[in-house]
Amino acid sequence: MQKGIISELYRPRGYGFIRSMNEEKVFFHASNLVNVKYEKLKEGDIVHFETLKNNKGYKAINIKCQFENKTTPGINPAVKLGHFNSSEKDILNALSKIFYLTNGGAVFKMGTNSQYAYCLLKPTTFFSEQFNLNREIVLVFSNYETFEPRTLDAISKAYSLVSELRVDKICSIVVSKDSQFEKKLKDLLKSNIEMQVVIPFSYGELLSIIKFPDKYYDLIIKRFRTYFYERDLFAFFAPLQKDLYFFGRQAYVQDLVNKHFTNENSGVFGLRRSGKTSVLNAVCRTLNRIDGKWILIDCEVLSNLRWNTALYYIVQAICKQYKIKLLHNKMDYTDEDVAILFEQDMLYCNDQLKGKSLLVLIDEIEHITFEIALSNNWRKDDDFIRFWRVLRGYYQKYPNKMTFIIAGTNPKSIETSFIDGYDNPLFKQLPSDKYLGTFSVQDTKEMINKLGAYMGLKFDDIVSANISQEMGGHPFLIRQFCSKVNEFINQKHLEKPIVITKVIYDQVLPIFEEKDLHDYCEMIINVLKTSYSEEYKMLENIALENKQVILEQRDNKSIFYHLIGYGLIEKTGDFFGFRNEAVKKYIQQKNKYNKLLKTDEEKWAEISERRNKIEPSLRTIVKLQLKSSLGETTGKTKILNAMKAETQQKYKSLSYNDLFDTKKCEVYFYQMSKIIIDNWKLFSNLFSLNKNTFQSYTTIINNLRADCHAAPVSNSELQSFRGAISSLEKEINNAV
Repeated sequence: MQKGIISELYRPRGYGFIRSMNEEKVFFHASNLVNVKYEKLKEGDIVHFETLKNNKGYKAINIKCQFENKTTPGINPAVKLGHFNSSEKDILNALSKIFYLTNGGAVFKMGTNSQYAYCLLKPTTFFSEQFNLNREIVLVFSNYETFEPRTLDAISKAYSLVSELRVDKICSIVVSKDSQFEKKLKDLLKSNIEMQVVIPFSYGELLSIIKFPDKYYDLIIKRFRTYFYERDLFAFFAPLQKDLYFFGRQAYVQDLVNKHFTNENSGVFGLRRSGKTSVLNAVCRTLNRIDGKWILIDCEVLSNLRWNTALYYIVQAICKQYKIKLLHNKMDYTDEDVAILFEQDMLYCNDQLKGKSLLVLIDEIEHITFEIALSNNWRKDDDFIRFWRVLRGYYQKYPNKMTFIIAGTNPKSIETSFIDGYDNPLFKQLPSDKYLGTFSVQDTKEMINKLGAYMGLKFDDIVSANISQEMGGHPFLIRQFCSKVNEFINQKHLEKPIVITKVIYDQVLPIFEEKDLHDYCEMIINVLKTSYSEEYKMLENIALENKQVILEQRDNKSIFYHLIGYGLIEKTGDFFGFRNEAVKKYIQQKNKYNKLLKTDEEKWAEISERRNKIEPSLRTIVKLQLKSSLGETTGKTKILNAMKAETQQKYKSLSYNDLFDTKKCEVYFYQMSKIIIDNWKLFSNLFSLNKNTFQSYTTIINNLRADCHAAPVSNSELQSFRGAISSLEKEINNAV
């Protein structure tokens, strides 16, 4: 049976129309109702029905009304609309044929001159199912001829006037007098991707069709579909600034806040794009709700300062954020006086903050970490030690006045005991649980179905579990994969809402792996490559299943420490395995030709594949270089001279271009390499190798030809082949 909503009723004649889920209008007659009387039927009721074709088209039969837990259109009898003008009342009366008006709201002011009105609408069951809207929606009227961005602030103000548990935080409706409102809003949202879904209407467009219920319904449903289904709520790249799209780590955030109030410092370390800065932002928002005090410091800014002025910068930032008058200036913070002045300034700030403990959140610590910072004074000099001696000293003296959270990708700053023979002030200053955990299956399911439902996507349980496992619970990878799912659905013009089953998942995963995964993984695990090369090498061994190497190192805890901490691998007994299948596939693909091959069949498969890959490029190089240097006639002679006599006779009638067409001429790797070697002066400028080296590489490759597949390939022969062809691949790619 199909599902739809009663969109029109013609009472005197006993018939009406159903709007199906794919927006088609289907005629029905009262005689085809099964479980409800025509007199009891209302516009907005959800029905299930079958269709029957007649000479006028299709009509609905066997119509059953859905009664359970339904919200039907209308106006709550207790609602008062006296504060709305006549146009707004007309609009609300029309909307009450689609929504249930639960609360008349009020008029409120923004600033000294701006005035807005709001009310609350309850989505009908149909809207709830289509757009995952289960709570009331705030509707704001902006009775001004020109839309200004402050109208969006009016939405926030309206939210503050009602219980946050009552309204839907992700969606609101704004009705403006500006006829260009929709266009202006779209332009504004381009620079504010975390803005909630705002459904825009103008007074004019709503009033112009107020007497045409069918057009009214079409406009409302299409506008909702546009702003929900065409927006990609997964496509976030920057750290999240609002709670609206923050998932999975509320308990972790609360734990960090609790540690602050018990005078404990904390660490938040993880791979790139794992959500560290989003967590810090969430901590700040949590403190704001309880009037807690905090300051967020980006170490990229500190990296451009010396240690003493970096401390002054922290004091300056606190004073600026909380409107506190500075006691000292930057020039006062000399090497000799900085510790004393910093303590005086921090105590003064604490007094101005009424004794409330301050949480200092220090993000991207690697920018000021010894040995890895970009600035010489932090990387090589003693700025790190001096800076943290002062900051740690203040904390140790006044633990109830300040704590800190250190966040970053590289925990070197807190794991190293000595720096050039001096004690590291941060060593053993943080609890052991400093790594940011990955998403559980439940976290993944909650996030993708909450956001997906607003976009018309419902991920079934199997797919949710697969996504969580495949992406290793990494929230950025999860979001980007789901974004690719949404892109696939739109490109294939599949109708929303739609259930994302394993069939669709299996279609999208190879596309994601081919087009996006490499770049994302390269970015995410770069910290291992640059800072923990031995551990990255072990990660490669685990991905390539080099069991002997893993077995030899299984008791070396240090080599697995960060891999486990970052959530890339897990250990059970003496066995290690990947938690992040996406990273595993990336490493396997990147090291495809480094894997230890056990059978001759596997070895010959690699040899053939790699030869076949470079042959077309080699053919292109020879074709273009001979033509540009010698012309087609002489070039053709050079090609034929590289062939055996009987082969020359076979192909001498072919044109120059046809000699390079594999369907017409058998010219392969051997012939191409021979032409290059015999005419080295014509090709030498294309390669960084000398002639002898080039010839030795091609000889090694030619000795392992496809017609020798029956012969065994030793490990030493395979290693020689890999070395030769890897070098040639780079040379040929550069030449092309």
